[in-house]
Amino acid sequence: MNIEQIFQALQKGNISPARAKKLLSLYSIEKIENIAQIDTGRKNRKGIPEVIFAEKKHFSDLKKITTKTLSKNNEVLISRIKQRDYTKIVEFAKKSKYKIKKGKTLPHF
Repeated sequence: MNIEQIFQALQKGNISPARAKKLLSLYSIEKIENIAQIDTGRKNRKGIPEVIFAEKKHFSDLKKITTKTLSKNNEVLISRIKQRDYTKIVEFAKKSKYKIKKGKTLPHF
């Protein structure tokens, strides 16, 4: 269904508001090459920003995903980042003038 069809189905009572919300949320998914899909509307729907699961990502991919996500939203959460990649992503963020907040579970330097 396209967006107009979703609204029409909702207006006619053919789908519930919850189903319409679910269908509309699919329009906020963006593919980044063949490495990831980001949900640019997650913060609006869930109240928390997109989360990048970094554990098995190459740093170059992590950087691309982070850059693309931040171009769409003003924040991103990066979870399970490797120590060496954490240091690199902090350097990258500082050079790019991104604001950094460190989570409570990360090791302190």
